Amino acid sequence: MKKFLIIATLLAIAVFASAYTSRNFWIELQLDQLDIMNYVDTAFPGHDADFVLSVTDGIDVISTETHDPVVIKVTVNAGPNGPVAWATFTAAGFSTPGYSWNKTFTITITYPGNTDPETNSATMSYTTAASGNAAIWLYGDNAWQLPDSIILGAAAPTTTYTLNIAINDDVLTTPGTYTINGQPYQAQLVDDNDEVNDLIGTYTISDAPEGFYWLVNPIVVSATDFDPETNIANITFVLAANPVIDTWTYKLMLTASDGGAYNFTGPVSGVTGTECISDPLTEPINPFIGTFTVTSPPPEGFLWVNTEVTLVGGDFLGAKADHVFAATKQFELQLTPITYTLNIVFPDGYTITGPGGPFTTSPAVVTDNDDTVNDLIGNVYTASDAPAGFHWITNPITVVAEMFTGNAATITFALEQDEEPPVPVELSSFTATLTGQFYVQLSWTTQTETQMVGYRVYRSTTADQSTIELIDNPLVPATNTSTTQNYTVVDKDVLIGQTYYYWLEAVDYNNSNFHGPVSVTVTGNVPPVLPEATEMKNAYPNPFKANSSTNIEVSLKEGDSGTLSIYNVQGQLVKIVSLTEGTHMVNWNGRDTRGNVCGSGIYFYKLSTQSMNQTKKMVIVK
Repeated sequence: MKKFLIIATLLAIAVFASAYTSRNFWIELQLDQLDIMNYVDTAFPGHDADFVLSVTDGIDVISTETHDPVVIKVTVNAGPNGPVAWATFTAAGFSTPGYSWNKTFTITITYPGNTDPETNSATMSYTTAASGNAAIWLYGDNAWQLPDSIILGAAAPTTTYTLNIAINDDVLTTPGTYTINGQPYQAQLVDDNDEVNDLIGTYTISDAPEGFYWLVNPIVVSATDFDPETNIANITFVLAANPVIDTWTYKLMLTASDGGAYNFTGPVSGVTGTECISDPLTEPINPFIGTFTVTSPPPEGFLWVNTEVTLVGGDFLGAKADHVFAATKQFELQLTPITYTLNIVFPDGYTITGPGGPFTTSPAVVTDNDDTVNDLIGNVYTASDAPAGFHWITNPITVVAEMFTGNAATITFALEQDEEPPVPVELSSFTATLTGQFYVQLSWTTQTETQMVGYRVYRSTTADQSTIELIDNPLVPATNTSTTQNYTVVDKDVLIGQTYYYWLEAVDYNNSNFHGPVSVTVTGNVPPVLPEATEMKNAYPNPFKANSSTNIEVSLKEGDSGTLSIYNVQGQLVKIVSLTEGTHMVNWNGRDTRGNVCGSGIYFYKLSTQSMNQTKKMVIVK
């Protein structure tokens, strides 16, 4: 049991100490009409203080106001076309444990220079693919287009944008009829709805006539294509006759779904993610036609969905004008399915109902093996009625993750006999002993108390209860708890040489009961017998349950003194008791010096005196 508790603790620490797997996100920032480079001027790796950036995964939040710029920042760094503004963060900055796959991140950027909270912020969301830890780059057409109002506020003007589209097909005898992005050709497109330039995008013209090709198709229109004074942009599709081509070039890109690099063999061998390019060929004979096989093993916890891909001629697409043809195929990875097993143990003759049931034969087995998610967690199983005089210790039982060791768990339905109605007090001991001062000490221990008022102690010089009298001590109040309690009363009104008999009256709300007698003889001024050696005996009981107690007997020889200290497994002091010479029974109720209940686990008790130091172990269980 102790080994299981240690292993479970270590596993829990390992799981929750881990955050997302490392993954970087780079998002290019653009404004509709304004040049954002007029507002961002801090170079990578610092953070531009003019902007506040925060990102949430729905559980945790990282922000430039609370995290180091290594984790999250707005900065200037080189892009494909020169320096641009970026919003960047790393998923490893979150404390949420797990993978950064198939996760949605919500990104908010705020420009505090605009004090209007209605306009000074913009928000976008991005959901990652199902697998892979490669960096995410969103730029160019995929850049984050911020409204000018984030800088200018509600006063940001709306603008009319115009895109003129020309077609130069004068190489044809008769002009053709074309479509742009699947719609009938229009020479001019206008957007005047708001401050967002909806004309930014990609424009594709329909196929060129046979024997001809478009010099550029499609044409990408960006914000920089619009004249800043007129807000007009111009594009032209130019038709040209096919040149005489006498060579063919083929390109092949084989990838893995997680973006990793893996070896493959086939008509050519290589590594996924690396483009294979043929030499210019004088005949259209494609060297990449055939079957390719991935030879690298999958990462731990994954399997290949397909280890082979086959390329045919139709997979290669290209422009007729230059006879360059390219194809892309992918080897797919998926998480390895895990089989989870639940064993249900119960006595013969009973029925257990729940998912996968009902079950009438023990042990019953329920499995889940369709994916990597343990769908058995949350299942609820209920036993049929218990017989008269008995009850189920736990019924129903809900399956939780902590029940699983590895991929298997066991739940047990056990019967227990019903308890007798509780008595007001369960007394385990009542003793009378002579103290070193020649007084009589009356001690009693209760295991449970219910509806108790308190206790009175009576005395007589004979064993006849009719002669008893109440000693000079008030009613001792009861604690009314279900845990062990110890009580002590000292009778100082005694004479040397006399034998005394004592009774204990336990008073509850309805009546009272007497216990005893116990007797003791006051023997005179005889010094107590001290132990010959200092020693500490084993705690009993050990282990003991939480909210109960254990006893530790300690003997200190003449002239010896010291302390009995109790520590937890972190070495923190929980309880300390000072001791002098003599024999002591130290009772520990499982609470610290402030009265707080100590949790289940391993504890150490240490005796420290002038003559010895000794440490032993004890365990509190649930």
